[in-house]
Amino acid sequence: MFLSATGEGFRITQYGAEGRRRCLCRPILETYRKLFRYAELEWATPLSIRRTVVARLYDRGADEEQVGLVLGISERSAVREQFPRARPTMASLVQELV
Repeated sequence: MFLSATGEGFRITQYGAEGRRRCLCRPILETYRKLFRYAELEWATPLSIRRTVVARLYDRGADEEQVGLVLGISERSAVREQFPRARPTMASLVQELV
C-alpha cells in the first residue's frame, strides 16, 4: 500500500512472543507523526488516534465487529483485547433509575 521514496516497500519488523506476534514499520510511524505535527496535533500518536476513533465508534453504538472493520482487525476478540469497551459501574447504572 505504501512505498518508500525509492519505490520499494517499507521494512516491517516483527516482535513479541510466539503466538503474540506484532508488526512495526518505523517509516510509516514517522510519516504519521509528521502528518499529526502538520495538523498541529503534537500530542497525537497513531495509537492515541486509534483509541480516539474507537471511543467515538463505541459512543455511536458500534460493536466490536464494526470497530474491527474500520481498523482492519478481523477478530472480534482482538478488538476486545486491544480496545476494551468501558463498562459503567453498577452505581451509575441504577442512579436515578426510578
